[in-house]
Parts: sequence; structure tokens; C-alpha cells
Amino acid sequence: MKVILLFLSCFIALGANAQDTIKKSKSVGKFDEQFMVLKSDKNIRQGSYKLFAEKKIVASGNYEKGKKVGIWSFYDNDVLEQQYDYTNNKLISEVPQKNIVCEIDDAQSGDVIKKAVIVGGYNGFKFMVASAKFDEEALGSGINKLTHVVSLDANGKITSWSASVTNNDGVKIIHPDYSVLPDDAALFLPATLNGQKTACTVTIRMMQAGESNDIAVPEGIKVHTGKKKGKS
Repeated sequence: MKVILLFLSCFIALGANAQDTIKKSKSVGKFDEQFMVLKSDKNIRQGSYKLFAEKKIVASGNYEKGKKVGIWSFYDNDVLEQQYDYTNNKLISEVPQKNIVCEIDDAQSGDVIKKAVIVGGYNGFKFMVASAKFDEEALGSGINKLTHVVSLDANGKITSWSASVTNNDGVKIIHPDYSVLPDDAALFLPATLNGQKTACTVTIRMMQAGESNDIAVPEGIKVHTGKKKGKS
């Protein structure tokens, strides 16, 4: 009888929680978010969250009163790339990305270095680009080569961000406005030098398509396609 009562209590609690939330969706660039919000305050996310890019899962996890909690999983081309525990602020697993390079100016030969990590991985950074104010007019038609250079302080906070855009029109340097980013869309785990947190520079290289739909993409190259559909 106690087991039955416990089951019923859990069922009622889950039902009440479901009634307190509603499902919402949002588009940010080529990304599509699906999440739950409180009925009483639709600006507060509560419950399950999923992020898709071109119908492929990019991220999944849960919110509690507007904050990410528990273990989140991040994917790249349907392959698990990273897992991060937001409750304990701990990186559980990560597949290193060739397109992401971390450099520490003061590092010397023999130093013990731990590189900075973008929580969310490669797609996590692309979501950052889509969420920031990024000058889409700098992109030419066809494939654009982008090199993002992000400077971080010893706590992993962004201190500067520039991007060089190379296309048929030449090279342009732009400075995305990261002040508009939600806090949880720009989370970096700081680099360490001999066990101490340190400032560093993270370089991320990617391809991004311009307005033309007639694009021949070399095999194996990752391309960020499409213009922004909305802003965070």
C-alpha cells in the first residue's frame, strides 16, 4: 500500500508540474529551440530543453527556474561531442575539436597547460554567433571563411571578440557585439597554467554560406548556412 501511495504521489506531482508549464519554440539563426516555460512567467524556462540545427539534435538538457541544471549533452552531426554538469560546474566528457585552438601567451616549454573549453563545443560557439549581433552584410555570396578570435580573462569571461571574414571580396574584420548574449550562451571554462587560472586566446575557424543557394561545399567541411531568423 505504501508503494502504491508513493507512486500516486509522484504521479500527481509530475502532473501538477506539467500543468504549470507550457511548450515554446524559438528560432535563432539556423538553430531551433524547443523548451518549456512557466505558465505564470513565460520568460522563465522550466523543464526539458532541446536545440536543433537543420533537424539534427545539437543540445539537450533541463532548466530549473530559468537556470540550466544537471547533465547536458551536446552533439555534432548526431555524434555526442561533449557532456557538462551544470549543477556541479563540471566537464564530464569532451571530444577535442580541430577547429578550436587555445593559446596562452605566457606559456613556456615544460609548463602544465589546461586549455579553455567552450561549453557546448563547436555548435555551442556557432549558437553564440547566431545569438550575438553579427554583421551578416560582411558575408559574400558563396562560402566565406571565418576566423573568430576570442580573448578570455582568467575567469573565462570574454574581453574581446573579432572575426576575419575572407571571401571573393577580400578580407573584412568585424567585431560581434557579445554584450547581448545571455549568460548561459557564452560559457567558457578558463584555461590554467601550472594549476592557476589564466587569460588566453581561443581561435575558432569555420565556414559560413552567404546569400547564394548555389553552393558547392567541399566534402568534410562544416558549413554554417542560413541567415538569422531572430535574436535572443
